[in-house]
Amino acid sequence: MTGTEKTIAIVGGGITGLSAAYFIQQYIKQENKPIKLILIEKENRLGGSILTVEKNGFIIEGGPDCFLSEKPEAVQLCHHLGIQDQLIGTNKGVKGIFILSNGKLRELPDGFMLVAPTSFSSFIKNPLITPRGKLRMAMDLILPAKKSEEDESLAQFVTRRLGKEVLEKIAEPLVAGIHAADPKTMSVKSTFPRLLDLEKNHRSLILGLIKRKKIFASQEPSSSSTMFMTLRKGLVTLINALANSLPSEIIIVGDRVVEVKKKSDLSHYILRLEGGRTLAANSVLFATPAFVSAWLIKPIDHRLAQELSSINYISTATISLAYSKKSIPFSLNGFGFVVPQI
Repeated sequence: MTGTEKTIAIVGGGITGLSAAYFIQQYIKQENKPIKLILIEKENRLGGSILTVEKNGFIIEGGPDCFLSEKPEAVQLCHHLGIQDQLIGTNKGVKGIFILSNGKLRELPDGFMLVAPTSFSSFIKNPLITPRGKLRMAMDLILPAKKSEEDESLAQFVTRRLGKEVLEKIAEPLVAGIHAADPKTMSVKSTFPRLLDLEKNHRSLILGLIKRKKIFASQEPSSSSTMFMTLRKGLVTLINALANSLPSEIIIVGDRVVEVKKKSDLSHYILRLEGGRTLAANSVLFATPAFVSAWLIKPIDHRLAQELSSINYISTATISLAYSKKSIPFSLNGFGFVVPQI
């Protein structure tokens, strides 16, 4: 690190760290800035929780297997990297999602978007929600929009608009399946801001989703986008494209950052790695889980470390099974099923 050159160290080589490195590197090139970039990953591979394995003709994801097109940043990143031709959506001929209820698999009513119905006829006929629950859900059509800007949990939002039964039977299992999180601990502003927009602009979630469905229907013939998107050879395609866009000499893998110290003159930070080497950086970007960041930041900023430590995490396990089609005597017209806690 020279007097004029600045160094930025990124701790963590998952999708967040790699994306940050990509855009910083683009900025360095475009603005011709004297900035040195270093990315440090503890594992011997990049990608973090994204892990794709190709075996016996199957593309198997060990972590996330898709992203939401409603949050356009992932699709935009694919375009930046020139891999947009690898984007694929869900099979539009398969639409069924099932929820285990009273020992039976019940299909999610046709036309359900996010957490509310857009087709009244299929919703009324579907036995998943009780008549009382359906009446409570219908109150969304007359309830006023929330005036306060105060944040609330996703569980509070769904219960307020649609009722507790919808939360327990639909929202909780679907959110757990997509986000691997508990709606009671999820900020609706951070995770589902579109729901707040629907309430603000249309007052009713159901009416707002019906209008959105009509817009999507008019765009469908010319669009290959679906709610869930992935890449033809798995999400590792995105990781590889990001890694290949970066100079190999700036990437350190297989070495863990075990300590970050601030120099007494506040000019820069010293990062000590498990392998014994030290690195100097003017800025450090932590692209690690909050509890890891908290552990590294604690000697520098105890209060920030406490804030990071308060963020809840849950663990998940992924098991992939493959069966011969001949051994399944019935049609598999669905994406799968989820199991509510109740």
